[in-house]
Amino acid sequence: MLPKTHKLTWKTVNFLLRRRLVVHGRYFSIFFVHQYPNIPHSQRGFFVPKAIVKSAAKRNSLRRRFYQDVDTHNLQTLLSKKYRFFIRPNKRSEDKWLQLVAKWDKKLIFPTISRWLLEDIKLFIRKQKSFNKS
Repeated sequence: MLPKTHKLTWKTVNFLLRRRLVVHGRYFSIFFVHQYPNIPHSQRGFFVPKAIVKSAAKRNSLRRRFYQDVDTHNLQTLLSKKYRFFIRPNKRSEDKWLQLVAKWDKKLIFPTISRWLLEDIKLFIRKQKSFNKS
C-alpha cells in the first residue's frame, strides 16, 4: 500500500481540479502541478466514479491496482520533476469503461486498465517534455 505522505488529500484534489493543468489521454485525464520544493516525493491520487463501478470493494481494488501499476512502472524515474497528480477516467471513454467492467473478470480488467494507464502516462510524459522545451 502507498504511504499516507504519498497520497493526496481532498483539499489538494480540489485545488488540482480548479487549477486546470490537465492532460487528457485516451482513457484517463491527469490533473497535475509541480510539487513543493520541500517535499522530496510525488503525491498521487486516483478516482474511480460510482457511475462506472457501483461496488465500493471493486472501486477500491481498482484504486489499489492503479497505485501498484504506478509503482511498477516506476513513475518517479520517468518524470524529471516531482508532481502532485490526480488521475481519473476520461469522460469520453466512459462507454469503453462500462463495457470492460460489465462482466467483472479480474483477469481481463486489470491487464487492460494497466495497459490504458501506461499509454496515458507515456502521453503525459511526452507532453511534459514538450512543455519543458518551450
